[in-house]
Amino acid sequence: MVACTSEHIDLSSANEKEVQDYLIKAEQFLNINQNDSVLAYLSPLVIAAQKVELQNATQNLKVRLMIAKANEQNNHNVTALLELKELIEETRKQKLWTIYTESALTLARLYHKMQRFNLSKQQLETSKVIIDRFELDQYVLEWIILNAHWHEEVGSADSTTYYIDLVSHTLDLTNSRPNIQAEYYMIKGLLSSRQDLNQTIQYFQTAVDLIRPMNDNEGLMLLYHLMSREYGIFNQDDQSLVCSDSAMVAAYRAIAKGQLNSSHVFVSVNSQRRTIYKNLGQPDSALYYVEKGNGERLRYTRDQERFRFRELDVQSTNQQQSLLLQEQEQQIKTDRAIQILLFSVIFLAVVLLILIVRNYQKQKQTNQQLAAQAQQLAQLDQMKSRFFANASHELRTPLTLMLAPIKKLLQDDHLTPKQHQMLNIAARNGKQLQQLTTEILNLRKLELGNLEVTAHPTLLYDFFSTHCAQFTSLADSKGIEYIIDVQIDRKVIGQIDQEKCRQLIYNLLSNAFKFTPSGGQIRCHVALQNGHLKFEVSDTGEGIHRDDLPHVFNRYFQTNRPEKPIEGGTGIGLALCKEYVELFDGKMEVKSALNQGSTFSAKFPIEIKETAVFVPNEITTPLVKNTSIATKKSNHQTHILIVEDHPDLGKYLKMVLSDHYQVTLVENGQAAWEYLFTNENESPASKCDLILSDLMMPVMDGYQLSEKLKSHNATRHIPVVMLTARAELRDKLKALRIGVDDYLTKPFEEEELLVRIQNLLERQTIKKELQTEDKKAVADISQEDQDWLLRFETYVQQQLSSDLLSVSLLADEFAMSEPTLFRQTKRLTGLSPLQYIKEVRLNKALHLLETQTYNSVSKVAYEVGYADHSAFARAFKKRFGKSPSGVMG
Repeated sequence: MVACTSEHIDLSSANEKEVQDYLIKAEQFLNINQNDSVLAYLSPLVIAAQKVELQNATQNLKVRLMIAKANEQNNHNVTALLELKELIEETRKQKLWTIYTESALTLARLYHKMQRFNLSKQQLETSKVIIDRFELDQYVLEWIILNAHWHEEVGSADSTTYYIDLVSHTLDLTNSRPNIQAEYYMIKGLLSSRQDLNQTIQYFQTAVDLIRPMNDNEGLMLLYHLMSREYGIFNQDDQSLVCSDSAMVAAYRAIAKGQLNSSHVFVSVNSQRRTIYKNLGQPDSALYYVEKGNGERLRYTRDQERFRFRELDVQSTNQQQSLLLQEQEQQIKTDRAIQILLFSVIFLAVVLLILIVRNYQKQKQTNQQLAAQAQQLAQLDQMKSRFFANASHELRTPLTLMLAPIKKLLQDDHLTPKQHQMLNIAARNGKQLQQLTTEILNLRKLELGNLEVTAHPTLLYDFFSTHCAQFTSLADSKGIEYIIDVQIDRKVIGQIDQEKCRQLIYNLLSNAFKFTPSGGQIRCHVALQNGHLKFEVSDTGEGIHRDDLPHVFNRYFQTNRPEKPIEGGTGIGLALCKEYVELFDGKMEVKSALNQGSTFSAKFPIEIKETAVFVPNEITTPLVKNTSIATKKSNHQTHILIVEDHPDLGKYLKMVLSDHYQVTLVENGQAAWEYLFTNENESPASKCDLILSDLMMPVMDGYQLSEKLKSHNATRHIPVVMLTARAELRDKLKALRIGVDDYLTKPFEEEELLVRIQNLLERQTIKKELQTEDKKAVADISQEDQDWLLRFETYVQQQLSSDLLSVSLLADEFAMSEPTLFRQTKRLTGLSPLQYIKEVRLNKALHLLETQTYNSVSKVAYEVGYADHSAFARAFKKRFGKSPSGVMG
């Protein structure tokens, strides 16, 4: 250890450089934890400063700060605490914000070490304000590490991860002090705890290597204890014991040198050793560390109380000191009582342990077997559900290849009646298969708790009459008397989830027709009862055996009775019906007698609105053939790149689009990227005008491809349409956030695909024309133009729901003539004012429909400023190729 005295420097004649050299040398010792050397260097400066005023008062404050840091690292907490508080007050008055920030961060670290987490947080918040206000970037890293450490202590894992990731991605850790780096890797290890043993140990070992040269025995004790605990979590007791031994060695060294401040860590080390020896089958050693750990815990509690009283004693009056001493004595008496009680509890626990150990050993093996069996059953059930869900996703692509060509063929006027009938059968069964995949996916969503009720105002009589009547032709063909009894007023409107209610109707009636022979009767009854809707289907079929009756609503249930033939089916239809009704807060029941028939009834609460005026949720418009697709692009100058790994679907898409565009097909995202950048002399824009990409692909999927395209200057302008079997809203929103221009789910309508592609290409053409007219305006918009465009966009968004929004209103608002406004918006956006308003309205409507903000299309139309709902539906269908109700689902 180096020792220095005041004779090395005469402060009365010292210049600033000599004092600065002493500070630099002291800081070097501080960084390697040689705190006594720091005090030896700097204490003479403080003593002399009391006799002779330094010419530079700032340097005097820096000396005091360095000494406070050394005392903090030496665990002279009271001395460091008082000095840091004085420094903060003085530097605040003198507006020396650099020293103020460093003092506040050191005080935050001290409070954290003392487990005064609220006070530590206050200092961190105060220092952050100063760092931001005066741009003190040199302290950002230390602030982030301390903040991450604070969040880790209070149990906020997400916030801790955020701050540690902030260090990893934005700041240079290598130039920071070793103790800062060590804290960073320790927190990284704590975050990865219980996940990846090797990675966690590597983080802790890196921290050990950083602080070992600093002789920080207390820090080594903590890190070895964390490594021991991590090995224990993964049942590697031998490695855990090795690290625990190292922690004990470091602890005793810290005690010998007076460095041990965190006695609670030493208590945890003893507790961990008890667990290790218990796992290794050494109960005597385990009991020893139980008693030792409890003794250390009591001692730590007393030390903490003594320290609290000591701090208050320094700052209080004589009267307060007397009162605090009395309380301290009372606390010591309480500690003694707790100690006696604790030893009594330990003694009783040991006795009980001896009594139950024999019984525990006998039951341990049985419990392990039962737990293993239960885990296997749960895993099998999860695997089964996951398999069905994955299979349903995979079915969407072949369904697309079935239903789209069949629909195309049905539009052919040259089909014979027999061919038309056969294609209709194929289409009907394909849609039934599509319905089955939807049911399986909904069942999976129910398991995960992600399925929600989406209620829409519905004319109940029309809804149930229409869907129940679809089984009339089936009843006629099977010779079954089919009675539809809807006892609801025609004007009554109710809030129901139309899709789930439709599936409820379909599944119950399909089940009834399946088990009712020719000459039987099926009755469908719908009524309102005391604020509830009751839907009941009864039949005169073969009925259900009483042994099978309790299981009919179980998933995948099939009867095992020997006299019953194998009937097929998935066993999920009735289970899904029951899940839906319970999702509606209702109840589903079944009554049946063998050879007499069955009655299934569903009853759930419903919100009723009786009114004669109703705007249906489903807005249907005639399908307008878009002739411009064939005429405008017949020259095949537009080039579309298809990215699809499924061979048949790729060929089908190429066949559909080849009538209108040049088409190139590649098998994955990596192949698409290589195709665009194969020739350095040829730009990607000359090879491709639009990209149609699948989402799930090998090598590089659709998300990865879209991110690369939208982040590269040469390709970010190319429109991207995502085509995928994943129909969940979160997947669609994720793609749109990445920058995907449009999104289609399988199975898809051929015409919808063509319309959406055409709209994207037309918008792209407008942008290119604008670049030709005024390249400079597009390439480099001035700050003044940017400010104007921001005000313009904000005003349009605010007035979006108003039917008074017009070009004249905008011209008056922005104090310019209508021709000038036209040129301004055309130059900055590529659109005329009317086109711009329409584009904003339709995109806002698309967002509202996709997020299901409103429960009817009419409300969405009104929200975006369309008074005529039919006009809104036509404009939306023309823009996006799909009706608003189709987007809402």
